[in-house]
Amino acid sequence: MNSDRTADAFAAAAAVTFPLYPEGPVITLRPADLKSDADVEQILDIEIADSLAFTGAAERHTIAQRRALLQSSPMAHMLPVVAEMEMLEGGTQIVGFDTVFAPRLDNTDTIFSHQVVHPAMRRQGIGRALAQYALDIAHATGRTKTSVFATVREGEDMDLEAGVILARRAGLKHVSTAGVRVCDLPISEDALARMQDAIGEQADGYSIEIVQDPIPEDLLEDWGAMLAQLDIDDPDEDYEAEVPTYTPERIRASEKRRADGGVRRVTAIARHIETGRAVAHTYIDFSDHPETTLARQENTLVMPEHRRRGLARAVKLALHRELATIAPHLTRIITYNSHINDSMIHINEQLGYRRIGSEYIFQGPVPERLDGPAGDSRAV
Repeated sequence: MNSDRTADAFAAAAAVTFPLYPEGPVITLRPADLKSDADVEQILDIEIADSLAFTGAAERHTIAQRRALLQSSPMAHMLPVVAEMEMLEGGTQIVGFDTVFAPRLDNTDTIFSHQVVHPAMRRQGIGRALAQYALDIAHATGRTKTSVFATVREGEDMDLEAGVILARRAGLKHVSTAGVRVCDLPISEDALARMQDAIGEQADGYSIEIVQDPIPEDLLEDWGAMLAQLDIDDPDEDYEAEVPTYTPERIRASEKRRADGGVRRVTAIARHIETGRAVAHTYIDFSDHPETTLARQENTLVMPEHRRRGLARAVKLALHRELATIAPHLTRIITYNSHINDSMIHINEQLGYRRIGSEYIFQGPVPERLDGPAGDSRAV
């Protein structure tokens, strides 16, 4: 029932036009028109500008691929909303967007929001306007919890970051922190050799396989078990969420969505030779667009009974070596690690990852309004 209400609320979201502050400019908040190449292209442009400013590299997609990734799926309702501003030189331009998404299979009481404002248009109140618009939509869905993510560059003051300010004005609690790190490609042979030396003979009795989507049928059961274990083990501090159930149907639906969006996933899997079971993995996602330069290092997991055998290092090493052959055009990888996950941070730093910022996760009840000082809101 909640899922149906969410779909109805997303479908009913309407455009709102108003002056951003008394002297202008005029801004319109509205759902993105995913049938419009112009809307999708402007969203892509904002994402690329944001990524280049933060990481020095970027994922790129065709318009059709990005459209596919912005649409609802069997896993989640999605509603990308945009802030469209009247420009002094005439015409309008999308200057920011907020992807509001609501899980359909688990955590069905929660709604998430991911906001990006073009780097050249920040500190003008666009973020606050988008956040309030997203809150109004969230209320219409009937969902009671929300989680938001705010990224802060290394060396900058968390208290001055717009995303942090907005989360606090929403009354949300800071529940978890992750370090954001990047690694330049290709990784030096010296770093790879040091990693191999650190593994030594610990991983004897295991074979390492490189696979790409789709996950082979004989690994599907183990793959679902590993994904669930990752959610159980994740050192997410005070962050609260229901652990998903990864059925074969859910895994295949995720693979189809990635394929439609032009996202390639390359996975290193450690298989226990004696039992034939897959017991550890790590994977990297990247767009198949030829101008993509940024990849994302995602999950790394070793099942509990197979830990302390060097398997995390072994799958990481195999995957990073393979990436140079599979995707030589990539120049940088980004990854997020809980700031209390010392072992994974150490492994990543051995490979050459360096910290460029932090991601702060906020969680709490969906608020009615954004609190904060009255008057000019252009600081966020």
